[in-house]
Amino acid sequence: MRRRFRSFVCLLALGLASTGPAVAQDPVEQAIGYWLADDDATAFPALSALAKGGDERAMLFLGAIEPRSLGSAYLAGLDRETRNRMLRAPGGLSGKSWLAQVTSDTAPAAALLAARAGDPAPLLAIDEPHAASGAILATFNSNPWSLVALDQATPVPDTLRHLVWAGADMGLSPEISGLALSDVQQAELRAALAQATDPAWQGSLQLALFHSMQQPYSGLPTAPRVGVLTGQVLRHGEFEVRTRSDFAEATEKQQIAAVAQARAILAAAPEAASVREICTKSCPADPDACTTTVWSLTGGGLTLAAFHTPLDSLVAQSAYLASPRYLADLRRAARAPPPDADLCGSRLMVGE
Repeated sequence: MRRRFRSFVCLLALGLASTGPAVAQDPVEQAIGYWLADDDATAFPALSALAKGGDERAMLFLGAIEPRSLGSAYLAGLDRETRNRMLRAPGGLSGKSWLAQVTSDTAPAAALLAARAGDPAPLLAIDEPHAASGAILATFNSNPWSLVALDQATPVPDTLRHLVWAGADMGLSPEISGLALSDVQQAELRAALAQATDPAWQGSLQLALFHSMQQPYSGLPTAPRVGVLTGQVLRHGEFEVRTRSDFAEATEKQQIAAVAQARAILAAAPEAASVREICTKSCPADPDACTTTVWSLTGGGLTLAAFHTPLDSLVAQSAYLASPRYLADLRRAARAPPPDADLCGSRLMVGE
């Protein structure tokens, strides 16, 4: 089934780029195409009807997108009962997740359910790093040092690499973790943390984000003040970080240097490539200023985890990022721009 799913991803992308999702002949492909086109009023009724008719691809897709559908203006306009009937399988007071109804290829559905319970490993094991990102963040928040063991078994994606380093750093501190580590466990954590000093990561967004979180738990040298501030700008966004006391307490020279370094990282970081592409097309006069603005208005480093395909086996990440839905998702997440934000980037987020 995974090969079947992957086979129509390119068709969806080509259809969206040309005449629209109607070029897809398969009903599920067509419905997913409407979702990618951000046409919820067409996509959700079609997917719901297909799922109720027994199509397990539609069940899997509806189950995958259900948690992220709360921001849909179309669904918000429906009463609760109608919305539940649209998104969920019959059963109980509010219906049941369609994921539990998938029987022919249960691994993706089971992995999504495990991720919602806080376990990203099953999704990583079936090569679904994007869908696993939320559970990885949840794991970091509950047990950060456990990411080292997870990474050894099923590698955490590089877009969240800083969480593995930070988890190792905290795990090495008995005061923070409460762990009585064996020599072997200490060596494993130190090996994971040592990657942060690898020259290959110098100047990367991940290292900057790690510096923004770094404490001297493990004895690793603390990053220079400007390096910490740079990471904070990237983590929280340039506009949000201005309201934080640690940034406000820095000297003007440090603030200027941190903002400049953060902008330079965003201009090259792979994690910001999708935003840069949108800005290059929409704001060609100054795409870097647009990228900084969009990154900041949509939550800074949280962008890494918030915007992704529901499942790569259904829609490749590249197809999602190239779709109208991705831009619409960014706009739905964007906060109001401050007066000094880049005008073109601000208009891109709030609408022309």
